[in-house]
Amino acid sequence: MSDNEAKQTTKRRVQINVYASKLKNVAGFGKGTSDPYAVVTLLAGGPNEKPQILGKTEVIKNNLNPAWTTSFTTDYEFGQETKFNVGIFDSVRKAKRHKAMGSALFDIGDVLGSRGNIKAKKLRDGGTVFVRVAQASEVDYGTLHLKLRGLKLKNVDGMFSKSDPFFVMQTQTNSAGGKTWIPVYRSERIDNNLHPQWKSTQLSMEELCGGDRRRPIQVEVFDYEKNGKHKHMGKFETTVDGLLNGITTINIGKKPPKPMPTLDHEFVLLEKGKKFGSIIVTEARVMGAEGTPENQSNSSASVTTTTTVTYIEPSHEQTPLNTMPADFGSVLDEPIPVAPAVLVPNATDSTAGANVPAPLPVPMAPPPMPQRDFTRVQPTFVDYISGGCEINMFVAIDFTGSNGDPRRPGTLHHINRDGVSLNDYEKAITAVGSVIARYDSDQKFPVWGFGAKYGGHIQHCFQVGTSSELDGVGGILEGYRATFQTGLTMSGPTVFGEVIATAAQMARSRQREQKQIGKQSYGILVILTDGAVTDIQATKMALQQAADAPLSIVIIGIGNEDFSRMQFLDDFQQRESSPFNRGRDIVQFVEFSRFENNRRGLTRETLDEIPDQLVGYFTSNGIMPHPPVSGSKANVYEEDYNAEEDIDLSYDLNAEGEISLENDQQATFDAQGYGTYQSFLPPPMAPPSTADIPPPSAPALSSSAPSGPYVPPSANSGGNPAAPPVVATAMTYMVNIQAPQNSYPGMQLQVQNPNTGNFQVVVVPEGVQPGQTFAVALS
Repeated sequence: MSDNEAKQTTKRRVQINVYASKLKNVAGFGKGTSDPYAVVTLLAGGPNEKPQILGKTEVIKNNLNPAWTTSFTTDYEFGQETKFNVGIFDSVRKAKRHKAMGSALFDIGDVLGSRGNIKAKKLRDGGTVFVRVAQASEVDYGTLHLKLRGLKLKNVDGMFSKSDPFFVMQTQTNSAGGKTWIPVYRSERIDNNLHPQWKSTQLSMEELCGGDRRRPIQVEVFDYEKNGKHKHMGKFETTVDGLLNGITTINIGKKPPKPMPTLDHEFVLLEKGKKFGSIIVTEARVMGAEGTPENQSNSSASVTTTTTVTYIEPSHEQTPLNTMPADFGSVLDEPIPVAPAVLVPNATDSTAGANVPAPLPVPMAPPPMPQRDFTRVQPTFVDYISGGCEINMFVAIDFTGSNGDPRRPGTLHHINRDGVSLNDYEKAITAVGSVIARYDSDQKFPVWGFGAKYGGHIQHCFQVGTSSELDGVGGILEGYRATFQTGLTMSGPTVFGEVIATAAQMARSRQREQKQIGKQSYGILVILTDGAVTDIQATKMALQQAADAPLSIVIIGIGNEDFSRMQFLDDFQQRESSPFNRGRDIVQFVEFSRFENNRRGLTRETLDEIPDQLVGYFTSNGIMPHPPVSGSKANVYEEDYNAEEDIDLSYDLNAEGEISLENDQQATFDAQGYGTYQSFLPPPMAPPSTADIPPPSAPALSSSAPSGPYVPPSANSGGNPAAPPVVATAMTYMVNIQAPQNSYPGMQLQVQNPNTGNFQVVVVPEGVQPGQTFAVALS
């Protein structure tokens, strides 16, 4: 894949929606209730960039639980931090600066990786702001130009006054909780009028119906009340086609005549089964649409039609979750009995008694997410993430002797005396890990080491840290630093095969488990190494055997060695395509030294191919994205206010209502720096146990450079050395397989591990004849 093709695929347009609940009333004593609106600003990633105001929402009068219908679109690229500020203000008439009601900072990747693509944050002075990010359409479905009028509306405002009607247009989405009506437009109110003529409006077809002119939409009319408790005046259900075909051609005039002439088209407003008046369409046309998809008609205002539009009783039928399409692939030969391979059992880390906050129910229906038809459009990475696909990160760290003595300043594993600065291994872990971690809901990551000896035995896949999965990026750093206290001897050679096989087995297992409960899973293995792999052919075989797994592999070269021999990892699968790997390239190799002072550049380069690889795996196996998680399942956890991040940006308003930033520096963050050790650690919940969590500082250093092989400080101290970590070398086992009599090079064989019962697909290598045996690593 060329760089241009990759960039076209990985950069996506996303849509941001904002709403809030329980805002603090800042209108002042005796001035009623605040009239909130929101401003969304895309932050700059450094002094050479400029922040961008994406826009502001409409003002919602007298409402502390606003559901704004205005949405914002921007570009998003996996592997790149994209932060935006949501500022909420109380609109004050004829004021240059409106009253701040609170601000919150979000990252698009964080939101996409959250349940239902929704994040919630507490505001400093009270209330919660919610944001949702969804895939924006790649097609311009145009704009609906619409003008409505009410006739003979029922007065619900009492005997001595008339109702002040406005209408809300809503779209229907099918979510995990059933059919849900989502507001997309709110009209102005017409005071004291039971025959209101609302202004012509323009509605995005993408937001209104996802381009599907036959999708149900609902129009609901309310009587405006200052306290925000608006009274229902009836509703009707139709479609965009219904509106286009339902234009009234009879001229009624400003005040309806008596008797009222027979209308060719009208929409009856019903409230609890009773007629509350009618709505007529005086203007309806779609403009600017690209093409006419199968689910669109060619209706427009210029077409005269005699179609009768009647009220359709809204359906309350619950829609079940879509089932995942069955996997498909090559038909495999009969399994061949093989020798057993012992695997490390899955750890069951208990979370009983953990201080986990209760989920915060979304106080209202979330904004709409486009309903995409994958029979007509290619799924994207954002579609899979929006459908709840979990991304699992595995980390493998090189502890070979070529890294140098970690006690010596300047060596690759050296930890600075201050315990704060990050070495290059840690910079790569935190930069890449922080991006991937956003899409992993449980924030638990298996971390392995390779290339070191324990008890004189070389280990090519051993556990790093005190448990099989470490908590968050901070936990990875703690486990990494603690490894030097465990009695290891940094050795060699550099072997990737076992960590690749282990990651592939775990990725397959997790996808199987997720599939059984109607979900999806994909793994990313991050390997950090200081040198070229020792056995190229064995590594190629490991990659070929991993190519059928839901897995991508990222290899980051640390240090200044010549990594030219590593280029084969990045492209050999395309060059040596076989029926087994289907030409699927799952590896990306990046040299850290090119991005030593550019964190954003490192993450972009390292993760650039992941979206294509994920989509390629699922689509090649006939697995489509699940529907976006929403409705009753869209419960989110409310994050606390962060004084350093959630700042109120200062804006200016001109006479035309246009808004601008007073200080660009306020809306700028550091996208290049790698941060400090402490910045990745969670705030302490309780005093840590020194038996479980080693100190973050470096091993004790002598005043002169040490001589001889590296020996852990615990061995020099005369005390008992720390217990070595659980070794995971039994995760793979080399066995001999006999090729069937009808075999050929590239033939796929399904092999069952008698010890675990798991099936694994292997491929007959080049040069192996029928009846001959060949070695393979089973997981």
